[in-house]
Amino acid sequence: TSLFLTAKGPHRSAVRLSVREVVPESLQVVVDEGKPVGSGNVIRFQLALSIPPGSGPSNYSCTPQAPAGRIVLDTGHPDSPTLTIPVCVAIAP
Repeated sequence: TSLFLTAKGPHRSAVRLSVREVVPESLQVVVDEGKPVGSGNVIRFQLALSIPPGSGPSNYSCTPQAPAGRIVLDTGHPDSPTLTIPVCVAIAP
């Protein structure tokens, strides 16, 4: 599946997303370079998320017994250098 993030404001051109951490490890995250939208006041980034076939079981279903996983991104933004995205996912064998 895909997830889209947008950057706007005076530092939007400084934003360069890179993956720092992913939980569960079997979740693959690929980030594009970002593309201007419309007149360029907004930059849109696509994150492609996938879980390869044969991945081991894991449970990050956002419950008290199985807390959320996460995607942690380095942003390059001076005011928000990292972004953490909670992930609710369960992988069955």
